[in-house]
Amino acid sequence: MTKVAILVECGRNGLEVRLCRRICELLRAELGVEFVERIVPMENKEYLLEECGTVARNLLDGGIDRVVILWDERPAWPDRGGPLCWHNDRETISSELKRARVAANKAFLVCIEPTFR
Repeated sequence: MTKVAILVECGRNGLEVRLCRRICELLRAELGVEFVERIVPMENKEYLLEECGTVARNLLDGGIDRVVILWDERPAWPDRGGPLCWHNDRETISSELKRARVAANKAFLVCIEPTFR
């Protein structure tokens, strides 16, 4: 059975953790998709951007088949002075994954963009 880790930028029981659990339940129940998930809270966006490569590498080395990196373009408590750009975030994450020697076909990036402004 496929093992999938999902890195999220919140604490242990944050919104993304609960949402990802529910999405995984629905995929199994409604679509019959078979997989085992491990949701990995990364506490905040800064830590996720800085450590995603190392964490993904460790998960893959530990038996995980695929890693999903999920982040908010505009977190609930953004650094008001920092620029927000999913493209820049993607470049940062991609660089971290390359540095950690994570194959492109093992990591999938998902940015949550704001829908209302």
